[in-house]
Amino acid sequence: MGESKLHWSYLAGEKGRNRVRAFEHASGVLMLEFYEHRPGQSRPKRVRLSLGHRDQEKAKRQADEAAAKLGRMEALKPDELTLQELFDIYGREVTPDKAPTTQDHDRAAARLFIRCFGPNRRAKDLSRRDWERFIRERSSGRFSGSAVGPRTVAIDLKWLLAVLNWATMAGNERGEVLLERNPLRGLNVPKEESPNRPIMSHERYKMMLDVADRVGWQFNVALILVHETGHRIGAVRRLRWSDVDLERGIIRWRKSNDKIRQGARDAAHGGGPRSLGGGQKT
Repeated sequence: MGESKLHWSYLAGEKGRNRVRAFEHASGVLMLEFYEHRPGQSRPKRVRLSLGHRDQEKAKRQADEAAAKLGRMEALKPDELTLQELFDIYGREVTPDKAPTTQDHDRAAARLFIRCFGPNRRAKDLSRRDWERFIRERSSGRFSGSAVGPRTVAIDLKWLLAVLNWATMAGNERGEVLLERNPLRGLNVPKEESPNRPIMSHERYKMMLDVADRVGWQFNVALILVHETGHRIGAVRRLRWSDVDLERGIIRWRKSNDKIRQGARDAAHGGGPRSLGGGQKT
């Protein structure tokens, strides 16, 4: 049998009086352990608290402070998680497993929320007012210098919700978690019900069609289908041969593959203005 891995630990205070141990949990997160005398109990109760970070020097200071409080017979309260600490932990433990572009967004979103709420803001204290303020300031372009649409704001807020939800489950086998609850749970993200997409002019379509074959015959066919049917490129890409009736000139659009979630059967060739990215405009 191989040797068991030894985890970091640090002792503060006096044994039997105010001893506090800071140690590294198997997950890598640092914790405090001590015995606390509680009213009505004849024996002290062992308490373990997750510090929510991996900074050993900081853990030493917290152990010393906890020992001093126990020495003065003060009740010890867990360290309250700040947004900076939460985002740092998430960035170390979750972000590295994501795709490179998603990792970039994680880091960018963390910077946005730190800029808006401050690094020392307690995660549990976030409220609807904070939520709405971020929507206003992010939409106006205060953070990036240019205004952004509801979809971009929604992506950022969904990331924050995911981090807070993760914090309510991240902990050890004793049920000690980084965050007791998600303070923003149930709030609605901005939604763009009917985005206004510009219509491609016939002249531009003809210019693209003239060079489409240089890209590939698939692009040529997709361009024609988008223009002639008015359906989105995503719906075109998901077409199957069984959806196309060449004899009758009919295409079946599956509800599950169309963003508007409406099944339809269209003639393969139609008229009227079309949008490269969306449905027929009126």
